[in-house]
Amino acid sequence: MPTVLPFFPESHPDETFLSRVSRYHLLSGNPTKAATDQELFGKRVILDFVVPAQALSSLVARLPGEPELVMQSLVQENTLLPAFSPFLGTEATPARQEIQLGQHYSGLGRLPQRVVGMHGESRLCVECLREDVSKRGIGYWHRGHQIPGVQACWRHHRPLLQGCPVCRRPFARPQHLLSMPWSNCPCGWQPTTHATTTKANELDVRYAEFSARLLEANLPPLKPGQLIRAYRQKIAAHGLVRKSSVSWTAVLDALKLEFGGEFLSSTDPAYRAGQLRSWLRLSLLEGQIELPLTRHVILALYLFGDFDAFKASVLAQTDEPLEKLRVSKKDTVQEESDPKLQSMRNKVRHLQAQWPTISLDDLWKRSYATADWLYQHDRSWLLQALQVQTEQAPDTDGYLEQDAGFVETINARLDGLYETQGKPNRVTKERLRGLLPKSIPIAQMKVRYPRASELIDTLKESYWHFILRRVMFGIGEARRLQAAPANTAIRKLSGVHSVAFDAVLDHFNWEPEQMVLPSFDAKSELVRLGVNRQWLGPTNQSHNHGGRRYKNKAVEDRGKAA
Repeated sequence: MPTVLPFFPESHPDETFLSRVSRYHLLSGNPTKAATDQELFGKRVILDFVVPAQALSSLVARLPGEPELVMQSLVQENTLLPAFSPFLGTEATPARQEIQLGQHYSGLGRLPQRVVGMHGESRLCVECLREDVSKRGIGYWHRGHQIPGVQACWRHHRPLLQGCPVCRRPFARPQHLLSMPWSNCPCGWQPTTHATTTKANELDVRYAEFSARLLEANLPPLKPGQLIRAYRQKIAAHGLVRKSSVSWTAVLDALKLEFGGEFLSSTDPAYRAGQLRSWLRLSLLEGQIELPLTRHVILALYLFGDFDAFKASVLAQTDEPLEKLRVSKKDTVQEESDPKLQSMRNKVRHLQAQWPTISLDDLWKRSYATADWLYQHDRSWLLQALQVQTEQAPDTDGYLEQDAGFVETINARLDGLYETQGKPNRVTKERLRGLLPKSIPIAQMKVRYPRASELIDTLKESYWHFILRRVMFGIGEARRLQAAPANTAIRKLSGVHSVAFDAVLDHFNWEPEQMVLPSFDAKSELVRLGVNRQWLGPTNQSHNHGGRRYKNKAVEDRGKAA
């Protein structure tokens, strides 16, 4: 059984769990985070932004008191889970009257990133800091400032700081504890003496006030039907309906008119990236509303005006399941029946949680295998998930005309790649794309310029034709330098591996001594033999190669025997 800790800092009002752990680290005098992790949790842990479940479970066993009550206190007072909890309910969630205080904190785990949204920065209000030092003798980090989308202090109406205003050093670092505000910035900046007269934007303050009240209310998980009924009733009251259905286009336009693009962009990273297709949706994924906290708050701010009206409306709704609720059944059934599909989609969702503005181009760079598999097997889902704007009318943007022009350009410039001076380089897809008048990401090539993309796939030079060109180069150099013996000279000057070199000579029955004679014209010989740029190599070639082309001979032999 873990040993009870001799001390753990008492929580200040609205203090984050990371702030308490960081204060323990400073008070204990431990030299490293690893040492503090070992004392508090018995192992190295990741302090998750919203609810560090792994760390909490380990720490509770080392604190005095009833474990369930200690856990409840830590979660309610030091984590952001109370702000997210109302939006995490499913239709299986017990009715409100059946939930005991703290019961909905059982089975804590990592929250779905589609609900959490953008996070990871530590934000500080210097006015709160000075008040805390004056009243409590020490400053600390407030939970209300760390809610996603919050950019202002709701008490003092001041913009929050995310880093040193002098050297721009961020307060938070991944997998590190906090050192401020208990010490000065290495550049010399002192948080407690920082003065500012800048007033926060009124909309930022409204958002911060709503979020703070949401955090303090400690609402239990609500069934999706309760939230959706409340939203739809208010949307209808605002007249944002088309026939009997919600017009989400009208709702989005109303939000733009009410809040403005600048506020929406600064609050929600997906809006900032222009990913507005399905930006607002009330469909379910894994039984929960597929909407991050920032958009819940923005929508509730517009529809209800303040938190009290929002709370009264959602709690007044019935608990019965909502009929005709749009559930992503197709996706769910597909994923349940295809683990590979589910795994690949989850990788994309995980990357989107880390980088909400990730594009298809970024996905190719960060996880090529995932992008490649989904593009081949689940393209429609991939493009929709990343909100790639596929061209409904290519001629509108000129893609069709450009595609035809690119095909002509590639064909016109192709020979130039084979006529360069010096040792030949293989004509790869990348070099073929380099013939185009502008740089185009691979994903865009496939979607916007299919003819040019297909031509590039067709025209790329084969490995064996490249080997042939290298041999030809070696022949010319050996002849020019009059190097001997011919066999060794040609091979070394060509830079071709001896296995491939011997395979080519054996295939064509070429003699090195004859090849270096002026009468031997390699290009004419290849034309006579009908060798093209996509030549697949010696037909009976059985030599093994190193590097990427290496094949285990024993495995290969077993395959042939089978």
